[in-house]
Amino acid sequence: MTLTRENSTVSIELLIYAAPAEMINNDYTILVIKDISDEKRRQAIEAIFLHDILNSAGAIKGVVDCMKKSSDIEESRELISCVSETTNMMIDGIKSQMDLIAAENRELKLNLSKFNLKAIIQKLIKQYDSSTCCEIKLQCEKDFIIKSDKVLVLRVVNNMIKNALEASEDEVINIGIQKKENHVEISIHNSKYIPRNIQLQIFKRSFSTKGKGRGLGTYSMKLIGEDHLKGYIRFTSEKDTGTRFVFGLQYLD
Repeated sequence: MTLTRENSTVSIELLIYAAPAEMINNDYTILVIKDISDEKRRQAIEAIFLHDILNSAGAIKGVVDCMKKSSDIEESRELISCVSETTNMMIDGIKSQMDLIAAENRELKLNLSKFNLKAIIQKLIKQYDSSTCCEIKLQCEKDFIIKSDKVLVLRVVNNMIKNALEASEDEVINIGIQKKENHVEISIHNSKYIPRNIQLQIFKRSFSTKGKGRGLGTYSMKLIGEDHLKGYIRFTSEKDTGTRFVFGLQYLD
C-alpha cells in the first residue's frame, strides 16, 4: 500500500488474516492486520544488494582469471582497466543501497552544489557505451545549471536509464533535457508499452515484473527524486508511442 503522509510518499506492506468465528446467536469475522514493512524492506534490500554484489564479484573474478593466463602486456592493461571499471560499479552499487536505506529512514543528507546537468548526463551515457547493444541518444540544445545533490541526481537518472534498457532490445533510448516553466526536465523514452495493471503499481516498493527480490528502482526514483531532491517523477505509457519517464528539478536561471 502506498500512502501520502505529510507530503511524503510512504510504502507499507501488510499481512492480513481473516477467519470466521461462530458465537452464540451471532457470527463474527476475526480480522488481524500486521505491519510487516520493515521485514519486507529488509528482505528486498538484502536480496537486491547480494544479487548485484555477487554479479560484480563474479565479473571481477572472471577478468582476473583471464589476467592469470595472459602474457600480453597490452591485453593485461585492458583487463586491469575492466577490473577497475567493474570495481567502481560495485562501489556505486553499495553506495546506492546505503542511500536508499538512509532515504527511507529520513537520514539522507544532501550535498548541494551548482553543476551542469547536460555535462554529467553525457558522462553517465558514456559508461554504457561498452555494456549495451542499445543506442542512447541525448537531445539537449543548451547547458542547464541547477543546484542540487549531483550524486543523487545521477542516481535517479541512472535508474531511469537502466529501466529503459531492461525494457528494450537493441533499440534507441532517447534522453531529452528541456526547460519547463521553473523546472528543467530530464525525459527518457523507449518504445515499449507498460500494461495498465503494471502502471498502477509502478512506484510501489518491491513491485517488479523481473521476479522476486527486485523492484526498488522506480520506488527509489520516487523516494529520492521527490521526497529528498524536491523534484517530481512522472511517466506516460501508450501502445503507439511507448514509455516516457520524466524527472523534473528546480532550474536556476
